[in-house]
This record gives sequence, C-alpha cells and structure tokens, in this order.
Amino acid sequence: MISALTEYLLHKIYLHKDSGHDHIRFHHTIFNGKETFSNPQSNPKDILSAMSYNIVTAIPTILYSLLIYINSSFSYSLLAIIVGALYIFWVEYSHYLYHKPSGKFIEKNKIFLHLKEHHRIHHIYYSYNYGIGSNMWDIILKSQYKKNKTPQ
Repeated sequence: MISALTEYLLHKIYLHKDSGHDHIRFHHTIFNGKETFSNPQSNPKDILSAMSYNIVTAIPTILYSLLIYINSSFSYSLLAIIVGALYIFWVEYSHYLYHKPSGKFIEKNKIFLHLKEHHRIHHIYYSYNYGIGSNMWDIILKSQYKKNKTPQ
C-alpha cells in the first residue's frame, strides 16, 4: 500500500506538477491515448522510469520496513521490502507492456486490461488516473476519471 501511494503521489505531484514538465511534453505526446498509446516498436527509454526515480519511489517503503524491524521483527521487515520491490517492478513492467505490447499472457488478464485502460485515459486527461500499477488511490483520493466528469 505504501508503494502504491508513493507511486501515485510522485506521479501526481512531481511528474504532473505543471504541463511543461519533460514527462508530459514527451511521454504524453508520443503516447497520447487517442491515436497512439500502444506501439510494439516503441523505444524502452521512452517508457521506463529512470533508476533514480525508482529509488526515490522505494524510500518510503524502506523507511517503513525499518520501523517494522525496530518495533517488530526482521521477517516482517523483509516482507515489506520484498512487497515494495515487487510493486515497483509491477509498475514498470505493466507500464512497459501498456505502451509496448508483446503478446504476453498477462496482457489478456482482466485486471491488466482494466489498468491499461485506466492508464490510457490518463494519457488523454492528465488530471486523472495517476495510478499505473493500481487504481486504488485514484478511487480513494477521487482522481479517477468518470465519463460524466467534466475534464480539467
């Protein structure tokens, strides 16, 4: 949950702080969500996050696991680190497949397809659907796009 919240907040607050950010200008231009969104010939560099961004995403989970270690046990602390790392991997991998489909079995999964559409809508309406690996925080924080909403 912490990793998903961190991903959501960094995406919303940092990457979308203004429309002039490199992320919006470049990534959302080549993958606009209408004519272009998925392209098997896409360059991975245009899709994947920088390693530094993933490290920043991991910091809250690492701090949380340290608190667990201090107050509870090594096993739970290790579990928190593993779950956080797996979530970051899931975000990068699913985001990659959203934009560069490869025919993997996971791309036919209903949850994957739902999240892909959630993300595609984000590329059309930048002020909605910030979650890439989960839409939970979009629902909780009311940033999920609904067809009857007036886009900002």
